[in-house]
Amino acid sequence: MSLDVVCFNLKHIHELEYFMITTRRGLFSLVTALTVSISAVGNAHAEDARVIEHAMGSTEISGTPERVIVLDNGALDNLLALGVKPVGAAPIFLDKPFTGYLVEQAEGVEKVGTINEPNLESIAVLAPDLIIGSKDVHEAIYDRLSQIAPTVYTEDLAADWRGRFALHAAAVNKAEAAETALTQYDAAVSEFKENANPAEISVLRGRGDGIVIYLEGSWSGGLIEELGLARPEAQSAEGFSTKVTEEQIADLDGDHIIWFSRSDDNYMLSTIQQSRLWNTLKAVEAEHVHRLDAGTWLSGMGIQARTMMVNDMKTVLAK
Repeated sequence: MSLDVVCFNLKHIHELEYFMITTRRGLFSLVTALTVSISAVGNAHAEDARVIEHAMGSTEISGTPERVIVLDNGALDNLLALGVKPVGAAPIFLDKPFTGYLVEQAEGVEKVGTINEPNLESIAVLAPDLIIGSKDVHEAIYDRLSQIAPTVYTEDLAADWRGRFALHAAAVNKAEAAETALTQYDAAVSEFKENANPAEISVLRGRGDGIVIYLEGSWSGGLIEELGLARPEAQSAEGFSTKVTEEQIADLDGDHIIWFSRSDDNYMLSTIQQSRLWNTLKAVEAEHVHRLDAGTWLSGMGIQARTMMVNDMKTVLAK
């Protein structure tokens, strides 16, 4: 073998060694960079992740959800109050708009079945990153919803509206905004109490087959208690509600009667107000009978509805 050939081979051997060394260094640098990046993402996730305790246990939520689905009117009310528009929501009736006072705010929100019968397929199609429901209505579908997206449940739809609002706010990463909203609400309640005259308030719902008296454990009855107003003796029992018919018409009386119904085809209009005993009630004689919006007083369940109800009571007691 000639000297030139030997020198040529040695030259290429050195070039190959250099290439391998630099390549290994490059791969090492790349692997190191990827490791650092993955670690950074993992740390960011760990720092940004929040564990939400709720009626069904605990759920981890990362960051601020952007595609939220809500399965009851109170959750829709609360999220809109916090500046979060859900991508989907369950109304009371599928063939009717969302509750009246939320119609404009909820424009563009897709319907995903009804509160009592959410449509899992419609929910999945919207690719949510958070689902909010209620244990007392949606317990049976919790596991299936959790397979679609992180799912958070309140205990129920009526009793602890403040607790529901706080949970909804925590789930969408809006706890500070919720505190501000509650501070404003509490100021409105304090102002009401300072200026309101004492009165007994009768709280009624007209249904097709009778009258429901809402007690202090209900959404609407709870507001009357919160405002420091009294209830008639026949309506002072603990609990959620009681049902009466024409035979107990005296139990409907108060200094003011407030009532609501989703339909004009109801027992209050068809039977109670046609009874000769109706005109003997002191609230009727004083023209203190007030039909209020069922959207807020019956279906609202959120902080916007609650605030509107306080304003309603200002109007009621001004008469």
